[in-house]
Amino acid sequence: MKKIVVSSALSALLVLPAAAFEVYNADDKKLDVYGSIRGFVGMGENTHKDTSTRNAAPFLFGVQNNSNFGVKFHADKFSAQVEIGAVESDPSLTTVSPLRLFWGSYDTGMGTILIGKAQTPTADTSFSNDLWNNDMGSWGFGGVATSDRKLQAQYSVAGLSLALVNDYLASGYGVSNEMPRIAVSYSVGDKANPVFKIAGAYKHYNPTAMTRGSLNAGNLDNNTGSNDAWHIFVGAKPTFGSSWLSLVAHYGKNAHIYGNQGTATNVGGWAHSSVSDGLTALTEGISIKRSGGKVEFGTALSKELSFIVGAGYQETFGNGTAGKFKGYTAFVQLPYKVSANLTLSPQVGWYQQDNVATANKPLTREPIASVNGAVRVKWDF
Repeated sequence: MKKIVVSSALSALLVLPAAAFEVYNADDKKLDVYGSIRGFVGMGENTHKDTSTRNAAPFLFGVQNNSNFGVKFHADKFSAQVEIGAVESDPSLTTVSPLRLFWGSYDTGMGTILIGKAQTPTADTSFSNDLWNNDMGSWGFGGVATSDRKLQAQYSVAGLSLALVNDYLASGYGVSNEMPRIAVSYSVGDKANPVFKIAGAYKHYNPTAMTRGSLNAGNLDNNTGSNDAWHIFVGAKPTFGSSWLSLVAHYGKNAHIYGNQGTATNVGGWAHSSVSDGLTALTEGISIKRSGGKVEFGTALSKELSFIVGAGYQETFGNGTAGKFKGYTAFVQLPYKVSANLTLSPQVGWYQQDNVATANKPLTREPIASVNGAVRVKWDF
């Protein structure tokens, strides 16, 4: 009898509506609870012959860091959201981790004002489907960050979003040593899933203070003077019946300091690693530039099964780099929708970064490449 009860409960969970649980909805007030549990199982293999870069455990199994649970609230012109994650690596907010999101917004009738930790206007929330590296598989190989959750004050109206973003909050970093990042975007379509987006950001900082609490700190030089960081990206996703094409291009300078751009390697594991070979420095005069792009194509093979293929390319160059780094990626994915809540997504991908110095061969620069395959299980409610 107990087996029947358990089986019935599991069956009920699998056929729940894909939308969030509606806890309350009356008098123009609404409260929803939602969640997304994401796990993976597969294999990864580094094709590089240097043993210092090999993945010691090619069998991959785990829960994605971006698995989440949250609450959304709406009352008249006020909205709010709080979300926690399995792992939230935000060095500026260690005291409130694992909070991924916590913000409130008010619709003034002439635009919406948002205060709190939310996605910045420059996050790529619509144009990337590579599920590797916690849904940031293309980052460092032709794409930009698909998630950029930071404390900010944001104003949005008619597709235009402008934000002042706080990138660092850890002790030891004075507010006089940096200016807030200015981030702006213009989107067509739904803000969280646009069909077209152009975005950019700019930040001025003083390298002297980059000793604690900074993202990808790398070389902690105490140089005087100042520097700046910026980037722009454009994304488009036209549809053709049951098929779509996704295009992304980006260019920037020193944007690794706020995480939107980066230079990465993969050695056969689930997560990418940042190349620290002079590419994470925050010193005066550093000018690390990145230029890249990617393309994806997807189509529905049936009501349940889809096909996605993608490829990307990125170059990292400029003052402060040890030559030119070239990153490549390609992947194939077959998402299968078991139910409204449950999706199984097999993926095979290739990631390569050229001109990388390794621990065993620091003077010899060679490509590091990996071929990985896994099935991602995603259950949403």
